[in-house]
Amino acid sequence: MKILTALIVLQTIAVIALLFKFASFETEMSSTAPDSALTRKVVAEAVVDRTATYGDEEQLRKIIREELASILQSFHESRPLPEPEIASEAQESKRQDEIDHQYQRELVQGQLDSYASQGSISEIEMADLQMEIAKLDKSGRKMMLREMTKMLNSGELKGHL
Repeated sequence: MKILTALIVLQTIAVIALLFKFASFETEMSSTAPDSALTRKVVAEAVVDRTATYGDEEQLRKIIREELASILQSFHESRPLPEPEIASEAQESKRQDEIDHQYQRELVQGQLDSYASQGSISEIEMADLQMEIAKLDKSGRKMMLREMTKMLNSGELKGHL
């Protein structure tokens, strides 16, 4: 929100500067005779003469920096940071992560149960299962590895770890 406001102010300042530049160019053009050769010369000089433009750009940049600094300072003074929103977003993200981990655990448990119902697991299937287990969070990995080891040791599942 702060960045958006700063960009709006910056854009407004740039538009105003361009309007002043255009107005001064228009008055200069209207004061000269309507000779097409003279008009082409003035336009060519405006395009070629970059040194004056760079000076104006530097002044504009300085003004914009000053305005942005004052806006940011007024934001910091007038508004405290919205900590409750950040905390609620973090809590929501944490809840979503827990839901994702639980879903992944259920998928791995389903695969384990499927292999147990078949009675054996090939080396390729074991590698795939281990890769899925590796994607789990720490507690999920421990739980699924413990479950898989228990199945292998009890003979419920035949295969090589």
